Amino acid sequence: MVKGRLICRRCGGELDPAAPGWRCECGGHLDLAFSPRPRREDFKGVSGTLWRYLPALPLSDEVEPVTLGEGGTPLVAMTAPGGARCLVKMDHLQPTGSFKDRGASVMISRLKHLGIREVVEDSSGNAGAAVAAYCARAAMKCTIYVPASAPRAKLAQISAYGAQVVKVEGPREAAAEAVLRAADNVYYAGHCVDPFFIQGTKTLAYELVEQLGWRAPRTVAGPLGNGTLILGLIQGFTELLQAGLIRDMPRILAFQSHACNPLARAYQEGKPNSVKVEPTASLADGIAAAAPLLGRRILEEVRRVGAKILDVGEDAIRNAWRRWAALGLSVEPTAAVALAGMEEIGEEPGETVVVVTGHGLKHLDQSVSSSTVDVRR
Repeated sequence: MVKGRLICRRCGGELDPAAPGWRCECGGHLDLAFSPRPRREDFKGVSGTLWRYLPALPLSDEVEPVTLGEGGTPLVAMTAPGGARCLVKMDHLQPTGSFKDRGASVMISRLKHLGIREVVEDSSGNAGAAVAAYCARAAMKCTIYVPASAPRAKLAQISAYGAQVVKVEGPREAAAEAVLRAADNVYYAGHCVDPFFIQGTKTLAYELVEQLGWRAPRTVAGPLGNGTLILGLIQGFTELLQAGLIRDMPRILAFQSHACNPLARAYQEGKPNSVKVEPTASLADGIAAAAPLLGRRILEEVRRVGAKILDVGEDAIRNAWRRWAALGLSVEPTAAVALAGMEEIGEEPGETVVVVTGHGLKHLDQSVSSSTVDVRR
């Protein structure tokens, strides 16, 4: 059984959440109308994975979780290179090395329950790896459409899970266009548009609040591309606030790169949807989404809760990536965007949590080449 109502954002029509479907007949994307009222006692004595939050998820006990032990990542106090103290949510320590495992686990669990046996997805790397891994766990066939320029380590990871990889020349959007053509015949498990994926990423908010003794941090920061992290955080904190489990909504800071900042520019210019940009090469390939499909929704939600969208330059990203690695934190450059952003803002009063989204091993080629010294005899 699946809980809640699937509502088209374009025409307002409803779809049966217990039936396969990833978009409305009119072509509109779907929202999930689901408002849980969780209690602390709901989560006592349950495993440490994200499935401890099942009472707050739109899936019933009848749905068998497709799980690899995702969730339950550490919250570690660290001192930033500039001396500011912060808490780092180590979500790069997920089974496939990124926070996308949260969304993939919930999304694929629903699809398996609905009898879906094959899916297609488009991704620049992390989401593709997560969907490929959880499809392998669920014995589902999977094809991932990727930009041909995606990091080799990520493509190798996707292939290792048994998924077929289709490389598409051109920008990130070219892969998105190619997968939609394939979706005419195969179910599209699109992490950018599937509302059940965001139901998985919202468990980050639940975990943070529980790790802090059932209180919200003052500030939470993370990178922003297609919005699955930021939308999940907003969704989770909103539910916790409505349930009375926290008193205040945290200040949420979302960071993009100057090289591809359609949402940061729209936010700063007061636009209702993402603006058109011409992206340039960026270390932060994981958030290089020039035309995010949920741009309007992201901006609506960000403004609703008083969050902010900011951007940082490539030098700042590169420097933060290297400085934090020198402190023992191995992250991919995309994850370093939030670290760079918090460094530029400077220390703020109150508690700050920075969500680290992807592991540095996913960019091993760049990491090694930037620091290896060749000693010849």
